[in-house]
Amino acid sequence: GAVMPVARVYLADVCSPTVLPEYMAYLSSVPGAAQTFGPGFGGGLSKFGLNIPLLVDGSLSFVIAMLVYFYLPESPAWQQQSTKSKAGRKGGSAKIPGVAYALGTCQLFFSMGMYSSNAMLPIVLSARFGFDALHVGYTMTVIAIMRLVAGIWIAVPAMRRLGTKYTCAGGSLFTGAFLLAAVYVQNVWLSIAALAISRMGSNVRMSTFGALQAEVSQPENRGRMFSLIQSFQNVGKLIGPLIAGYLAEIDAAHLPFLFSGTALILCSLLEVAMTPEHKPSTDKDSPKPGTIAGAIEEGTPEDYTELGRYVGNLLKTRHYPWISQKERISAMFDKLLPELSADAKDHSLDIEQLMTLAEAMHKLRGDTDFRTE
Repeated sequence: GAVMPVARVYLADVCSPTVLPEYMAYLSSVPGAAQTFGPGFGGGLSKFGLNIPLLVDGSLSFVIAMLVYFYLPESPAWQQQSTKSKAGRKGGSAKIPGVAYALGTCQLFFSMGMYSSNAMLPIVLSARFGFDALHVGYTMTVIAIMRLVAGIWIAVPAMRRLGTKYTCAGGSLFTGAFLLAAVYVQNVWLSIAALAISRMGSNVRMSTFGALQAEVSQPENRGRMFSLIQSFQNVGKLIGPLIAGYLAEIDAAHLPFLFSGTALILCSLLEVAMTPEHKPSTDKDSPKPGTIAGAIEEGTPEDYTELGRYVGNLLKTRHYPWISQKERISAMFDKLLPELSADAKDHSLDIEQLMTLAEAMHKLRGDTDFRTE
């Protein structure tokens, strides 16, 4: 509950707008991948002891936390706010805009429908088709694979063609409509196919929703917006399965999915009515390969001479053996200065991030803040 909003905020801070939808889609596909491969992996580990899956899970979580802490650069947006705070500038947290509450309401209905259908899936399959635990497991695995496929290969092209708003609403609509279809289709295979398509729609919607949040937020209020929307989602996750469970006591074969599908279709309508319009990202908006924002700065011979003289004097005054070790110094520059942009499928490290890395190097050497030197 706490990790996903922070991960989305981080991606929104460090990614360029042209690649943000794609990276958000990949991030949102992680739960589907975990549902696909996690149970089998955990079951295999349990052969060595029932506590082994828990130990492996805890160990991997710790390793990932260390990698994130030491490897990933800090968010430039957070650093700017931190710098302002250290400088003594006034002004608290940015006000949360009304669109955050609109998106939160949409997320409330989506999570009510989505998580209630997830919780009731084994009960509905058992009541309608007499599925045992093994067949329910097979069905959930197939559905998880379809979710993974949709998040990686369907969500991103849909966002580029339709934009995040209508892709998001379309995903909610597909999820709810095919969930309702699964209730009334009598053939078991058609019903499972409808469930699979429904889950594909849900993953398209979840892959798109993070990008939609990033589009309507600003760096100064993004963290609070994402946390607020996550709170709406948590409320929906709480009350949705409770309502569906009560309805299952009345009619387990139909009412839970009727409730879930209705909530998801209502979510789709709210997303169309309450969220702002944004232009879809296209290849025309992306920088050309090998350019920074579409243009490379070309200097005059005097500019190159001036910069070279400055770098040479800097290396000399800081005691670098730049004549005898010229090749090593050149290799050092090549490693310290990564390419700031490539093609539309990559994102760039901006100047603020490079300054952050340089500052970290100075701190490791025990120096003071180099920016004040």
